[in-house]
Amino acid sequence: MDVLSELTPEDAEHVVRALGRFGMGLEVLEARAVFRANNKTLWLKSASIVAPKSPSPDGCGIPFLHTTMAAPKLTTTAVMLLGRNATAHLVALSREDAAAYMSRETLELPAGRVEGAERTGYVLVRHDGITLGLGLWRARDVEGAGVLESYFPKWLANGAGVSAFGDSR
Repeated sequence: MDVLSELTPEDAEHVVRALGRFGMGLEVLEARAVFRANNKTLWLKSASIVAPKSPSPDGCGIPFLHTTMAAPKLTTTAVMLLGRNATAHLVALSREDAAAYMSRETLELPAGRVEGAERTGYVLVRHDGITLGLGLWRARDVEGAGVLESYFPKWLANGAGVSAFGDSR
């Protein structure tokens, strides 16, 4: 079964573009299937699971890709699942910066911190080789310094000044 077989050509293109931005191909979705359960989000499920046609499920598997935005956006769940395969648009954060990111703080980063990023766009955020989530990168100058806006989910975020690593910040 083709991972994109249940999608319209437009939705299939959204998936290919969203994965491609981070240097991933459809092979990262092996043994999985993508389908649309509502008008805002594509979902990812095991290819062996057959979702009922009626009533149409609200979800089956994990939310995968938000498609109603200017640029389709991978969900945090999808980024955490697939992010280890990413090779482009990556930001590696120090322990201190990772704690700030997980508290939903906006970070000022010096030049050279974002691998292969354009002036503005989504980036995958990592610490110590672990994908934490997604952020929005905005370069401020031609050298590559800029701002990383945290897209870490509110429901997972630490309070201001609280470190995800159990130490004080």
